[in-house]
Amino acid sequence: MILEISFQTLNLPAPFAHEYHLKIKLENEIFASFNITYLDREDLDDDIYEEGFSDQTDFSWEGGLHKNWKGSISKIAHLAQKKSRVNKDIEHAQTEIVISYQEDEKVDKKHFFDNDELAQQVQEIIQAIYESANKELPLKIKFLQIINGKRNFTEIVTSFAKREFEIIRGNQKPHTILWKKGIELMSFIYQPSYELDVIKPKKDGNYLSFDHENWFSVSSIEKEEGIIGYEQQLVFLISELSKKI
Repeated sequence: MILEISFQTLNLPAPFAHEYHLKIKLENEIFASFNITYLDREDLDDDIYEEGFSDQTDFSWEGGLHKNWKGSISKIAHLAQKKSRVNKDIEHAQTEIVISYQEDEKVDKKHFFDNDELAQQVQEIIQAIYESANKELPLKIKFLQIINGKRNFTEIVTSFAKREFEIIRGNQKPHTILWKKGIELMSFIYQPSYELDVIKPKKDGNYLSFDHENWFSVSSIEKEEGIIGYEQQLVFLISELSKKI
């Protein structure tokens, strides 16, 4: 089976405009080739580059992917074989994804416009490629709960390369949670914008860190960003996922 995915932003200016092409060959193992190109950056003003953008961000890679991605790849391939309803308001679409599926002599091809769910599925595979290429490291988030001065740490490790979420509570051995549950937890954690000052945890409370050095107070996140019940829900989610089945 050969799966090809092409993506392009539409009606979006530089420095955000980009396109990528992902080709996957799925047999006993998974082989992928990927390239991404950022469009029209050569005409950007110097002040844009001062904000951290670059004209050297194009990237290409090819190699093997972990077997855990077989199910997700097959689901995306299945979309190319289904009848789809095309968005009638194409001229105002922001993104286009083209999926081509080939097996034996049969070829199916579908266009998708502004399909966020599909874009997210493909982006997870691309993140796996970035980690496999050592362009990015696995994501590690630490959750600290201080109760009566006692510190309890929980670490959430996300490996896209292996399509695996692990939770490590204190000195316990890590245990794996369902990928879907891990993605839901990440979506919840990244719901706030985190546009607040970092602190050093001292008082009783709940804290999050994305680099193990700078911490955010979860209660402050809820207060400053007006997300009612955020702290209580986060504590509940991490507590439930930390339980070994």
